[in-house]
Amino acid sequence: MKIIKNNIAVFSISALMLASSAVSAGMNVDTEAKVDAGAVSQLNTAANLAVLGLAQEDALLLISAAKLRKGVAVTQVQTAKTSEGGQDSKKESGQSLSASELLERATELAGDNAGLLALIEDVRDIKARGRIGGAISGHDDRVRADSVDTYRMKFKGNRRAEVFVEGDGDTDLDLYIYDEDGNSICSDTDGTDTMLCRWTPSWTGEFRVRIKNLGDVYNDYTLYTN
Repeated sequence: MKIIKNNIAVFSISALMLASSAVSAGMNVDTEAKVDAGAVSQLNTAANLAVLGLAQEDALLLISAAKLRKGVAVTQVQTAKTSEGGQDSKKESGQSLSASELLERATELAGDNAGLLALIEDVRDIKARGRIGGAISGHDDRVRADSVDTYRMKFKGNRRAEVFVEGDGDTDLDLYIYDEDGNSICSDTDGTDTMLCRWTPSWTGEFRVRIKNLGDVYNDYTLYTN
């Protein structure tokens, strides 16, 4: 009887260990969850509008982009990273998509258009309205030419996770997200240096955020997370 009970106990423990192993080996993403857009996504929308506005020299698009940026409060933080490969480089270019600089460019394009100038002043007067959809953090850094920066970040289970990277416009950056078991969760490799990944973790866990610079000069970027 003792042998049978011991065997049952061993079997039960083994079953629990296997079940635990199966859970940890799964991808930490809820593929059925609806991932709504939060403040980080709003910054992505603002960046896309800004890039289009600069390319088309459209003051109204730049004003709209600046207004969206001002609607999000960002807390600057320092986040540890590791870097692989790459080389030092020099350059004199690079652009900023900050609300103030977008409004300055919009003012130049508006000329003597009273309506546009009034809109610009209205947006200048907007104060950051607070965080939308949770705390937003911004980390400024530089990825060397032909290198990869990696961050390890924890996101809560069953809650929207958002990562947005905004570069200086000089090189193509790619964004990759992996869970703690190395499963690929999300990527953005669209040929620009503005990248967004959005997902819902199934459980609270650590993720690797990798930013790859495909260019031959460095790129100054900001990493935004919720």
